[in-house]
Amino acid sequence: MPASPTEQSIAEHDDDELTLPWWFSWWRVALLAAGVTIALIATGGLIMRAQQPGNDSPDAGFLRDMRDHHDQAVFMAMTFRDQLGIDATLRTMATEIALGQSFETGQMVELLRGMHAEEENSTGTAMTWMGMNVPTDQMPGMATADQLTALAGSEGAAADKLFVQLMNAHHEGGIHMADSAVRLANSSRIRELAQHMADNQRSEITELSTALAKALAAT
Repeated sequence: MPASPTEQSIAEHDDDELTLPWWFSWWRVALLAAGVTIALIATGGLIMRAQQPGNDSPDAGFLRDMRDHHDQAVFMAMTFRDQLGIDATLRTMATEIALGQSFETGQMVELLRGMHAEEENSTGTAMTWMGMNVPTDQMPGMATADQLTALAGSEGAAADKLFVQLMNAHHEGGIHMADSAVRLANSSRIRELAQHMADNQRSEITELSTALAKALAAT
């Protein structure tokens, strides 16, 4: 039975769809797709590197300076927790501060490595990224050598009071720096880290003061 005009039209249409140019082949399509994918990945990587804060950015400056700041907090906490006759709650809090700030230091080092920036401030001058030029050991909240010696030589209630005094002052200085990084840093990841640090240290100031008041009331 001869095909109807409609059937013939459909058959001719199907033949047209199956007729490919002589140069067409699926391996060429696959290579083209792979090339486009590689180009997109490479372009994305270049964009990400271009957006990455540099060595002289507020981001890198904050991380390096806060790393030094954290190092002293860890030292004070570890010095205090080994003293005789100190309050058990404050001893626990000191351990938590040392662990928490050590963890954050690790985060800061990884971030600096990720932006291919110097991991330490070797200039001896800190806080230039926030419009201040001070010696590293004179950043706000940093304890003096004499204060650290006094903490190492104290015990009991005297050690409790000195530790809370020094750590609260240290936290206040850290908050000042972190708040500035929240405003000035280019990277949202670093702004979030700075905000976390500021919030955490504000809470610790309250907790340390409360624990000290209870310890002194119990003596």
